[in-house]
Amino acid sequence: ELTVTLQGRAPAEGTVRVYVFDQAGVLRGLDDPEVTEPVFTWYPATTDRYYVKVANTSQSPVTLRIESNPSKEVRERPLKEFASVRVQFATNRQAVVTEGAVKFGVEPSQMSYGYADVSIPRDHRMGELEAPSIWRLELRGDPAKHVLVLEAKRTAEAAFFKQITDRVSMSAKKEAFVFVHGFNVAFDDAVRRTGQMAYDLAFEGPAITFSWPSQASLAPLDYTKDQRNADVSSQALQDFLVRLKGTSPQLTVHLVAHSMGNRVVARALERLGADVRPPANPPLQEVAMMGPDIDAELFRQAAGKIAASAQHVTLYASSADLALKAAQKVAGYPRAGEGG
Repeated sequence: ELTVTLQGRAPAEGTVRVYVFDQAGVLRGLDDPEVTEPVFTWYPATTDRYYVKVANTSQSPVTLRIESNPSKEVRERPLKEFASVRVQFATNRQAVVTEGAVKFGVEPSQMSYGYADVSIPRDHRMGELEAPSIWRLELRGDPAKHVLVLEAKRTAEAAFFKQITDRVSMSAKKEAFVFVHGFNVAFDDAVRRTGQMAYDLAFEGPAITFSWPSQASLAPLDYTKDQRNADVSSQALQDFLVRLKGTSPQLTVHLVAHSMGNRVVARALERLGADVRPPANPPLQEVAMMGPDIDAELFRQAAGKIAASAQHVTLYASSADLALKAAQKVAGYPRAGEGG
């Protein structure tokens, strides 16, 4: 038995969450946010060493008292210096085989599927994507300090969706989320960001990267290539979402897109929304469009069909997004993600 008692939390705040992870970084216990009692009790299925993570987003401090009765063997077992998060991936990037390892390049190709394990340091800060820094004389990645792709493997399409089905069936909420990255993002960086998001959200269902062939470069000509590749990737994303939704009638799918990734998403959702006929339910639950690098007027014209593709669609805009300001100068017209 493991008991966490919170002292100093006002029940109305509801801003303290308790998570329990095992040594592999797999989420094993999670408090109910609708329960206001200050005591969280969890019963592990097996004897092991676990660690407790408490997220306090309130303005007031909280005192914790954690009680357990581990055996001597568990107390003496060393705790790994990092957690590991499993990320599924679907990509229409061209596969590149180098020295026996499979990497993904910057040109469009047929769909590939697989999974990757991502390291999360124990002292990870929410929202951060820790990486080696030349200023700290870090020439190589260290999973105890950095968010890294530890291993990535391709799988057959049928095996990929079977893994999704199995993970959904073992989860309580029967949810999955898909992340679509933006401009200037390499494949590994997209996977790393997805793993970090899944960890910070304590998301228990499948976390999936849809990685389209960005050039991973800030050069103006590569920006133009990214625009083109984003456009040609929208059909692949649409087909993937339909296939994903069809894996289980219980599955709830959430979609998060950033920057130019919204260009991929918008066109896919526009077509999905056009196919929805009331009283049929939309195929997606929550769609978060983060700083979309899309022509604002074109987005307005498509907004109705995009909204019809999901229960809720939220657009996050910023008047201080320097990347979008640069995109407006290149394109000549305002972007949908610009605030002000």
